[in-house]
Amino acid sequence: MSMENLMSGMFGALLVTVFDFVLLQKQTKMENRLNVLEDEKLSSLERKLDKHVEADRSQEILTELRNLGGAVMRLSDSTARSLENIASQNSRLAAHDLYFQELNENVKEHIRIYHHGK
Repeated sequence: MSMENLMSGMFGALLVTVFDFVLLQKQTKMENRLNVLEDEKLSSLERKLDKHVEADRSQEILTELRNLGGAVMRLSDSTARSLENIASQNSRLAAHDLYFQELNENVKEHIRIYHHGK
């Protein structure tokens, strides 16, 4: 082997080694940057999730809805009782109207018969 071939081979090997080294460094930098970006994204998602959990008022809302449901039931019961009372009062009024109507007819009859229509 000639010296020229040997030098050429060594130079080629050196170039390949340098090229591999540069590519390896670049790949390492890119992997590090990717890891940093993934960590930042994960941290961002964790913060968003924490904010969402802090802002979650579902249990409070459920409690309020249960309270409102109870209030609606109480109002419904009260309304039903009021409607029953109104129906009872209406029947009493109808009975009183009938009584006064009969009384009025009796008075008119009395006046016609005993007072000769005067």
